[in-house]
Amino acid sequence: MSGFRLALCCALAAPLGAGQITAPEGLPAPIRELTHQASLFWGAAPNWYCQETLRQRSAAAPRKPRRLHLSLAGAPSTEPASREIVSWYGFSGYGQNAEAIRELREIVSVDGKPVSRQTSPDGFLKILRGRDDVARQSLVETFRSTTIGDAPLDFGQIVMLFTRRSIERYTFTPAGTDLVGAERVVVYRYSQQTGSPGLHLDGNTIPLTGAVYLRNADAAPLRISVAAVRKDKTETRDEIQVDYEEMAHGAILPASLVHRRFVDGKLFSEDRAQYSDWRPVRPGQ
Repeated sequence: MSGFRLALCCALAAPLGAGQITAPEGLPAPIRELTHQASLFWGAAPNWYCQETLRQRSAAAPRKPRRLHLSLAGAPSTEPASREIVSWYGFSGYGQNAEAIRELREIVSVDGKPVSRQTSPDGFLKILRGRDDVARQSLVETFRSTTIGDAPLDFGQIVMLFTRRSIERYTFTPAGTDLVGAERVVVYRYSQQTGSPGLHLDGNTIPLTGAVYLRNADAAPLRISVAAVRKDKTETRDEIQVDYEEMAHGAILPASLVHRRFVDGKLFSEDRAQYSDWRPVRPGQ
């Protein structure tokens, strides 16, 4: 199975001239503020990078490995049931749409084994800030080929689902209050209207449901959950939860991600990612 991502790619947050775009009337005040937070993310995320540690485990039987786009000492002869990938991680403009951003990763190690090339962030930062889409796509394909199963791609910017341009694609229902860490949040459940972009998986687009956890003080999204269900011969349910932390100037960036896949109600695979040591991308890096 191929890796999956949001068909929308969370690509559009605050396009040029977005100051003229206002959130629709009638939305609850915290949801209207959420659209502002999505715009802040779009402006801030490409200016930061960090280290991602992705830990995967799968209940699927081992299979022949896909061809890796990197060289590892002692690479296994069969695809393992678990994997740990450490990468430099950041966001960058991508493709002909200058307003789109995507996750990019430069792999540092796999299952504790360093990759054969240099692992300093210098080359990664050059690609991150450059305009070479071929180099960007090479990073995407290398990471995808190194994961096991269906890795969660482009979910770090899931907050950008809720921009001023796209907020009308969702309906929101209050769901009380909760805690995320020590922060008190107000919770809204959302569902995606039929016909709008959703989770892209195995050639199908699946509508999304989930919840947003917005900090009481300023509606900053501290947690966003997503669920998507598809039924064929079996029922497959994907659940994703992204937690965010506040960085400089009120912008939020990913802190952790959990993805679980259930097949006919049984846990099939789990991915857990941690994002640590966020650093600013300095001019000239």
